[in-house]
Amino acid sequence: IQCPTTLLCQVDACLGGKTGINHKTGKNLIGSFYQPTAIVVDYQTLNSLSFKESQSGFAEVIKYAFIRDKILYDYLVKHATQLKRFDYKKDVQLWHYIIHRSCENKIEVVQNDEKESNLRAILNFGHTIGHGLEAYFNYSTYKHGECVAMGMVAATFIAEKKQLISFDTACAMYNLIKAYDYHLILLKEVDFAALINLIKRDKKVKQKTLYFVLPVQLAHVNIVSDVTQKDIEQSLVFIQNFFKGE
Repeated sequence: IQCPTTLLCQVDACLGGKTGINHKTGKNLIGSFYQPTAIVVDYQTLNSLSFKESQSGFAEVIKYAFIRDKILYDYLVKHATQLKRFDYKKDVQLWHYIIHRSCENKIEVVQNDEKESNLRAILNFGHTIGHGLEAYFNYSTYKHGECVAMGMVAATFIAEKKQLISFDTACAMYNLIKAYDYHLILLKEVDFAALINLIKRDKKVKQKTLYFVLPVQLAHVNIVSDVTQKDIEQSLVFIQNFFKGE
């Protein structure tokens, strides 16, 4: 029985049956699928979270808005002022909706592709570069969701430069990230070559091909395999300027 106690787990990780252990070359690289008998979500546990932990988990909510849920996107835009303070006691109804909607999104994807043969891979939006950043900083500097936020901005930049989405759509996505203050996180200087080597170890690499989840419109993404090293390097320059801190 899964009893998730963080926002990250309640909106994302508790669903889908993924279990994993860490390896010296990366997090969760050895894994399997094992579905729980039941999942019990107690919203009150969220009151114990720090702001940093809440903001980390919320990146996965934004991910659902970007990859498949325009209604959720509009909701996040409308209620940004309340939601970004992460006051779970005061804004109970908002958080009930957010968590329920996020769970619905993941359940729909996982029911159609439990073992990630195709559709479920869209849940990796932002995670390719995000996982690389987590590993680069030895899982001690940034939380998972912070790195996912950085990865989503990088992937959006790549999509816009490849003309998969319009500049206006990219800006709308950037603005939602900014609305929840992720741009106030300082991304420290990164050795691009070292980071790209870590990215190439990620689970999204199949038969030596690195697959990226890129937006093609608001609330819709595609999986592509033609992202070059130059594309990645340019996106890293962009996020170093985007995540400037206070």
